[in-house]
Amino acid sequence: MAGTDRQLTITEVVYHYVPAKAPAGVAAAAFVIVSAIHFRHTFRMKSWWSLCLPIGALLYSLGFVLRIVLTMNEENLDSLILFIVTQLTIICAPAAFLAFNYILYGRLLADRVRPEYSIMRPAIVSKVFIISDVTTFLFQASGGGLTAMESMASAGKTMMVVGLCAQLASYIIFWVIFTILHIRAYRAGDLRNKQPWHKIIWVLHFSSLCILIRCIFRTAEWSVPKDHILITSELIFYLLDVVTLFLGVGIYCIWWPATWIAQSTDSSLAIEQWNATSDELPLQSRSPASYSRV
Repeated sequence: MAGTDRQLTITEVVYHYVPAKAPAGVAAAAFVIVSAIHFRHTFRMKSWWSLCLPIGALLYSLGFVLRIVLTMNEENLDSLILFIVTQLTIICAPAAFLAFNYILYGRLLADRVRPEYSIMRPAIVSKVFIISDVTTFLFQASGGGLTAMESMASAGKTMMVVGLCAQLASYIIFWVIFTILHIRAYRAGDLRNKQPWHKIIWVLHFSSLCILIRCIFRTAEWSVPKDHILITSELIFYLLDVVTLFLGVGIYCIWWPATWIAQSTDSSLAIEQWNATSDELPLQSRSPASYSRV
């Protein structure tokens, strides 16, 4: 922490510490590797729908490169523009990870899981949550930039908290919808005979858990007083933000969803099946009796 005999820099005022270079370097390298593997999977399998994942990982890595640049000298520590770009990149880039999971859910409906098990129409599932993701991203980006300006810090924090709370609520709703789909498919017997593609479901659950932990941490961090340990501890930041996201997206390096999902999947097929189920069956019979209570 800076001494009391000089004016604190912007970075020290907001972070309450001077970021360490070593962990930032490790984080940057780790996410560059993850991004490279994701890009390789994407181009090798031509799964263009998944591009948001490696791009998001690369941008997140860039945030830590900028974090290192930020600490190189006192002039950088007090650079408003550099601080804002660093802050926004690290906070907002993970929105791409949420978007990937939203898209993956839609692909599962279109190719692997009966769309009638979903409580939302396939046509709107991904769209609704991606729109939510973009909206919360804009709130976070705007709020994050304003917090670095003393006169707008309070308004910026409010916008950031609103964006983070909305993102957290949106992802919880998504995970509930996905869990209901999983339970319905299992009760109907579709998942009882183990198939290789079933891994996707458990991988998506694991990724969702990691992302949810990060969302809860970020929401709590911006909601507590500025001298709270969630803000002043760099270790907590790395454990609850960096490590959780690394696990949440790193798992796709091992189990790449496109391995089991057709690249030519047409979501209109899932929409037609859902509509046919909805139109032809009475409300109480739109799903097998074995999962009708879910």
